[in-house]
Amino acid sequence: MTTTTDLAARLRELPDDALEQLVLARALPTAALGESGPQHIADFFDLAEALRTDDAVDAAVERLPRRTLVALRDGGPRRGPRAGRRTRARRP
Repeated sequence: MTTTTDLAARLRELPDDALEQLVLARALPTAALGESGPQHIADFFDLAEALRTDDAVDAAVERLPRRTLVALRDGGPRRGPRAGRRTRARRP
């Protein structure tokens, strides 16, 4: 698992435009992007911490396509005779 320090180092390596796209895509709380306050992001370590909170991870995961969620659950892309087929949600 990636540590906050590892993530901060990876964020530091991103070009400015990629970093901006990441922040916008992850829709961090407005308070995190403010000039001051307890959630204010002042450096890459603060950004890494903000991206790793339970709320931030939940928000990112809930926007993922079903196929990606299945791959995350199963540990990789589907293989076998049904690979690539869309599955329908089972009704109770």
